[in-house]
Amino acid sequence: MAKFKIELGIDGESQRGSFQNGTLQASEDHQIDYTIQTFVKVPKDVAQQGEKVVAAHIEAALTRGDAEYDIQIGPGENREED
Repeated sequence: MAKFKIELGIDGESQRGSFQNGTLQASEDHQIDYTIQTFVKVPKDVAQQGEKVVAAHIEAALTRGDAEYDIQIGPGENREED
């Protein structure tokens, strides 16, 4: 089962500085920035079988929801004051 850790109120600039392995994204209107990091465990015996086996393992893990996600959400560059 997937696990989620979500932090709110973190602006895009702060997200860039704290999530080195995440992908900073923006809502279509740039009101909200968000970053998602994904973690999938790859056992040593799977890793030793090569990239194709690892790719299949990761795809299967994500499909069945066996991953962890750290998510940061905050104001974007065009955020209007509430």
